[in-house]
Amino acid sequence: MKILTGFLLLVISAVPFAARGETVTLFLDGARIEREVLASKAYLEVLMPAGMIDRTLRVKPLGDGTVTRFDVVRAEPQKEKLREISALEDRKKALADRLEVLEEREEIFAAAAKSHSSRALRKSKNNPDPVETARKGTDLALAQLSAVHAARNKLEREIASNDARLASLRKAMEARGSVARLWLSRPGCRIRFAYLVNGLKWTPAYDFRLADAGVAEVTLRARIPSDMAKASVSVAPMLLADAFGCDVLLYPVSRDGAVIETQRIAVSKEELTKGPVPFLTVTFLNTSGKSLPAGEACGYWRNEYMGKSPFGGCRPNESASLVFGKP
Repeated sequence: MKILTGFLLLVISAVPFAARGETVTLFLDGARIEREVLASKAYLEVLMPAGMIDRTLRVKPLGDGTVTRFDVVRAEPQKEKLREISALEDRKKALADRLEVLEEREEIFAAAAKSHSSRALRKSKNNPDPVETARKGTDLALAQLSAVHAARNKLEREIASNDARLASLRKAMEARGSVARLWLSRPGCRIRFAYLVNGLKWTPAYDFRLADAGVAEVTLRARIPSDMAKASVSVAPMLLADAFGCDVLLYPVSRDGAVIETQRIAVSKEELTKGPVPFLTVTFLNTSGKSLPAGEACGYWRNEYMGKSPFGGCRPNESASLVFGKP
């Protein structure tokens, strides 16, 4: 497995490096990340992501420097973040106590407003105008209830903001995986790190356009994560496990939805079912000579958009059927 991993990293190491960010090769279930770091001293620590796959880290000095010693240790929690988390947890408890007090006051004032509005109206020496007295009592209780509502809404927004920050910090702490520690032969070395990660991937998206009888024009697009703006990105139409021991075909992409390729394939069936909203059934033979990876497909009938359909993929010279826009 280690030999195969090294072979994969060697095969796709020709991907150009983007000086502004990382070089990322997206597979259908994971990614290869490559980045360069300049070591100003003869010792360097680099934080590695929690999603890094075990035994896939490769470290290469560029130039005449050498790595004299290398080690990977678990990342220690950041003390300032731990202190902030502790403070936020204390604040969360205090906010919960305040909310409980407001809920009790809300019940009291709601009951008072109901009591004043339903009280029997009887004149007395001390209450010559019971209607006016009841109205004033009701208005006072409602005003107090309104103030409690406003305070509760403000408090709930504070709780939501506190919880969001707490969740963000905890997520950041969980994302801290390990630290790569390098001892170098001299300062000023440029080091290239390369590793595989789970989860980060691309999604195939197809456009099936039917215009000529018996033929479909199929365009394959790459849907990539939104945070890839500063990276040099390529996609590979295969799973990570399938990339070992074979040539990896890479498609550079500059943005989300970029076109990878367009080809014409044979269609054995195209049926438009009429109705309040017509839908399209297409059966095709994969004559492209390549496997079409699973993804999502959009159908077009004579330039009319017909809807989307999940696509389970199709091997060369095999048939598949898609239904676009069926209610």
